[in-house]
Amino acid sequence: QEGIAEAQVLNAWLWGSRWFGEQSANSDYDLMLVVSGWTQPRGKHYHVVKAPKVDICLFSEAVFAELVSDLHSWTLAFLF
Repeated sequence: QEGIAEAQVLNAWLWGSRWFGEQSANSDYDLMLVVSGWTQPRGKHYHVVKAPKVDICLFSEAVFAELVSDLHSWTLAFLF
């Protein structure tokens, strides 16, 4: 993503079919990144960056913390 430096990435997780062990030869890589110093687009829970065979979901630190605080079950899986 333009404007996000490597140093801003606080956490990165593999998820989707590869995380569940259900990938096929055609599966892409799904990554979730939590970044600092980035303002998430209004009204979006995540911002998706697509590249060949890679999908990246970006969350600002503040939005991800709010989702965890609100006990969104899928976010809790990334805390352990």
